[in-house]
Amino acid sequence: MKKIILTATLLFAVCAFAAKAPQYRSMRVHGMGNAFIAVADNKDALYYNPAGLNLIGRLGNFERNPDMGYMPRSGSAFSFLNVTLELPVGEINDFLDVCGNNKKEFWSAFRGLFFFDFNRFSSIEFCEEPREEYRNDDYETMGDRFLRLDGRPLVRMRQQVKVLEYARHNFGISAWANTSVISPYVDFGIFIPYVGYDTITADIAAQAAFAFSPADKWSFGVGVKGVQRYLLPSKKIIISYEGNNPFNPDAYLDAMRELTDELIDDLEKFIDYKNLAKYSKYNLAMDFGALYQVTREARLGVSLRDVYFSKLAEQSITPNLSFGAMASPMLLQSNSWFGRKVNFAVDYVDVLNENLSDMPLSHLNFGAELEQVFVPSPTKDMSFWPQTLFGIVGGLVGGGVGYFIGRNYLNSHEVGPFFVGSLIGIGSGYLVGSDFGGGNDLLRVSAGSGFSGGYWSATAAMRISLLGIRYTTYAEEMGTRTGQKGNRYHTIEFGSAF
Repeated sequence: MKKIILTATLLFAVCAFAAKAPQYRSMRVHGMGNAFIAVADNKDALYYNPAGLNLIGRLGNFERNPDMGYMPRSGSAFSFLNVTLELPVGEINDFLDVCGNNKKEFWSAFRGLFFFDFNRFSSIEFCEEPREEYRNDDYETMGDRFLRLDGRPLVRMRQQVKVLEYARHNFGISAWANTSVISPYVDFGIFIPYVGYDTITADIAAQAAFAFSPADKWSFGVGVKGVQRYLLPSKKIIISYEGNNPFNPDAYLDAMRELTDELIDDLEKFIDYKNLAKYSKYNLAMDFGALYQVTREARLGVSLRDVYFSKLAEQSITPNLSFGAMASPMLLQSNSWFGRKVNFAVDYVDVLNENLSDMPLSHLNFGAELEQVFVPSPTKDMSFWPQTLFGIVGGLVGGGVGYFIGRNYLNSHEVGPFFVGSLIGIGSGYLVGSDFGGGNDLLRVSAGSGFSGGYWSATAAMRISLLGIRYTTYAEEMGTRTGQKGNRYHTIEFGSAF
């Protein structure tokens, strides 16, 4: 069991449904209920509606777009190595309940992984209580506990890595990978019980898009992307038991250990890293989008994404056709030093996907968001050269303060106070100098909520200088109708952005 959890925590893979296109998951968009087709006002337009790239550099700019000059300013964006971690907290807690583990101990050890502390996590004994019951031959109690996991994944966890992203007015590029750990499950059948996992998929993508505005109030966008998809076929191990006992916990645990060992061996050969730089190994697809500014406060949008020229890993991909509408009431906006943005949106998504025909609510998304500047940069309205001078001075002051704190209050016997202080000084000076030199806000917070496919979602984010962190929770329908079998994710995203 320890190997199962460690595999689920440390290894990358994607659990994807057949014929579902690779999709970059923006935590901002997920948090506001996936209602973004008509909003598309920042770098995320690259993934949801390329026409929105035309809005970058125009919002908050009275010269280039007088009707939206009252909106908070938008500019080019650059980010490097952003990581998103998505945790199915409900599933993990259910598993810990069945196994009799202390939840506080587990989550405390899990938080240690963020600081590369693997010792606390690897020392946990999973399913310790059922093992004691098994030693006492209490099969009935163990059977009741383990049957709660019948047909359910033990652990399903996702991770997403954005290697590089750059977006500016009318142009954007990105390289990213969607990954997720394996979802082993157990089937407690009387005749053919087994343990196994579904087909595992890993997607690696690189994409670019551009936008243009041929007429007032209209924006259009076109994008192209190359995708590699890797598939690891599903696997089952049949359970064999002896005697009259139809449920032998020891047999299931032995089979799960065997499955995990085979899975680790298969994952070592899963992705052919030599092909990552070969253009011929990527499947090409196109994205299209359009926006229409109805009034200065309302906008309509449509996007057609994932139009593939060939099958992706022998799978036919259904294009994603979506429509959206949004409103940004002028009375709620502010383009002062303490800028504020408020959006309301509604989308009807994935119209061509017949798999959702018996789930009407899964097509309809609602969302709202609020973004507020709390600490603006003192150089916000200065020209280029004064900002540059303040950036240099601010960087030197910030670096000096950081170095002093690191040298005197963060002594480390392993690394050395000089090295630690130097890193803190360089980092602090760079952050302060960059914001002072660019007129960027020093502290900005945002929050959003919505409904997607009949399930609620929420998000909250904080950006301090160039560093950002975002928490998002959302749910996906795993059954055949809305509300049948929802799987809720809790995500944490952290990284740097310019």
